[in-house]
Amino acid sequence: IWVWGGPVALGGGPPRADNQPRLDRAWQLDQVLEAAERHGIYVMFCLQNHGAFSLEHNSEWDGNPYNAANGGPLARPEDLFTDDTARELFRRRLRYVVARWGWSPNVLAWELWNEVDLVPPSPSVVDWHVEMAQTLRALDPNDRLITTSLARGDLSPLWELPEIDLVQIHHYAYPLALDIPTILATRMATQAAAYPGKPRLVGEYGADYRGPAETLQVDPESVGFHQAL
Repeated sequence: IWVWGGPVALGGGPPRADNQPRLDRAWQLDQVLEAAERHGIYVMFCLQNHGAFSLEHNSEWDGNPYNAANGGPLARPEDLFTDDTARELFRRRLRYVVARWGWSPNVLAWELWNEVDLVPPSPSVVDWHVEMAQTLRALDPNDRLITTSLARGDLSPLWELPEIDLVQIHHYAYPLALDIPTILATRMATQAAAYPGKPRLVGEYGADYRGPAETLQVDPESVGFHQAL
């Protein structure tokens, strides 16, 4: 979203021609957190979405400023996890985020990735999470929970890391039946047995992962959403 002496650091859209910080987006997040405080809502602050570094799932790689085609340091999206320049840029991003929004008591947790398993695989994903979680821990004076998330599966080496405080599940019923509560309970029990002592959170769930229109078509009365609540 912003510039630190190099490519614009990740934004969902093409780089600006003038290569200037997109501080209007930062201002929008200011408003989100102020609204959360007014309404007593606690936010899991997601730091990176998978689409920016995915080639198949909600891909935004063509417009990603880390892409070498846009003047960034990376030839491939998975190189984010190993490239020294990219890792340094991400550490700067974390420093900015904590400095700007770490004041808010309504930030419950930092989520390093939304569904990191939808990014092209790299053997350095776990090592990257260790480094960035330790960076967050050193930066954040309020010692918030740190987590990440996966699109698929309940068991992962990421959940075993002492740096990761909160285990997550994402579950969408489509194309299966709408018995979301039973499936969630089973999956939560699996994680509870595998990672005792770590709290678990259903980070995403719904009747259809594809979008709001598809969800309403599959479940027009929002039965799945109601039952899971």
